[in-house]
Amino acid sequence: MERTSTFLLVAFATILASAPVVEARMAFDLIAIIVVFPLLVLLGAVSAPSRTGSPIYSWLGATSYAVFVLHFPLYKLSLFAREYTHASPSWIYGAGYLILLYTTATVLDLYVDGRVRGMLKNRFFAKTTKNIGGQHHARA
Repeated sequence: MERTSTFLLVAFATILASAPVVEARMAFDLIAIIVVFPLLVLLGAVSAPSRTGSPIYSWLGATSYAVFVLHFPLYKLSLFAREYTHASPSWIYGAGYLILLYTTATVLDLYVDGRVRGMLKNRFFAKTTKNIGGQHHARA
């Protein structure tokens, strides 16, 4: 299972880092969406994360919604900033963007999303007991 976790992490990073030529972009996206991502989900569903992989996957899962929401606005902001900083080579720009994206997502998960999730969980899914006819019943 250690190999599967490592493979998943490497595959995820490889897809994120890939930049096919413009002519192949549509085919790349199509293959990634129809073949690669479903295989990654399948492999992730049938494997248990390793001791070293578990915290990484937990962090990726916790920040995934914030990454989804923030990736485009931060990308546009980073393009604007790149025009004025002339970041070169492009891997420095890409690394800076990923650091900004995941740092922002982590901070928002810790201080906003996690708290709201906890509040909603307590509000709607808290286990309470009701006294019905002299008997205590758990409410889901």
